[in-house]
Amino acid sequence: MYFFFIGTGFILIEVALIQKFVLFLGQPVYALTCVIFTLLLSSGLGSFFSRKLIAGELMQTLLVGGLLCWWPSAAAEPIHSVGCRTVIIRRIAIL
Repeated sequence: MYFFFIGTGFILIEVALIQKFVLFLGQPVYALTCVIFTLLLSSGLGSFFSRKLIAGELMQTLLVGGLLCWWPSAAAEPIHSVGCRTVIIRRIAIL
């Protein structure tokens, strides 16, 4: 059941991000490509760096992780309003 819920949560986050980025990028193919690439890259980097996590640094790591999760949602509206007026290459680079 553990892996079922992890997979379900991952897919739900992926679908929500794809919906947001379809509005931003204008093309579903670009949104799907950018979201899947970013999720795979960040999952791989998280897996790589989690091996180096020391128990004493757990609170600091959780705080930094929480800020990294919060920042994109806080910055999404200004980026979206500015980015919608630019060409597609710049929109993808903003991501």
